[in-house]
Order: sequence, then C-alpha cells, then structure tokens
Amino acid sequence: MKREKVVLTDYLNSIFPTWQQEVPTFMDYIEEIKLETDEPLPNQRGDIYFVSSGAIAKYHKKIPKRYITAGELIIIKFDSKPLFFRALEDS
Repeated sequence: MKREKVVLTDYLNSIFPTWQQEVPTFMDYIEEIKLETDEPLPNQRGDIYFVSSGAIAKYHKKIPKRYITAGELIIIKFDSKPLFFRALEDS
C-alpha cells in the first residue's frame, strides 16, 4: 500500500508560491524524520510535521482518531490533549 511521495517544497509552492523569496532560510530549519511501521512519532506541543510518504495514525486514549497520509500536515497545538502518533507504514 505504498503511496506516492509528496515533496515539501512542492507542497509549499502550492500554498505559498513566493515562500523561497520571502523566507530563503526556511529549509535550514527542517529536520527529516523517517519512521518504520509501528514506530511512534516523537512529538511535543507546538511541533509541526509534514507527511511526505507513508501513513500515520493519531490516537487519543488508545483510540484511533485520524489517519494522516502523504501531503498532509500534523500540527500539535500548544493546548492539546496528550496525543500519540504511530506509523502505519514505512515513510
């Protein structure tokens, strides 16, 4: 069930075409995380993730609440409940 990889720069170009001119150092602050199936996503409040490949499940109290696939953002709010994310497939 491997999906197509979505590149972050392509995603940014689609929502904010002048991002490279406005914030030329943006990519210097991006860290790539690769997860294997069933591996938890390390996260803290305020984190933002972009899923470029694979799929991740969002859990609250061990109940799946959402499935995030390639091309989607994960934004952990500062005032959010404790959340747990686990890779459903390799990224």
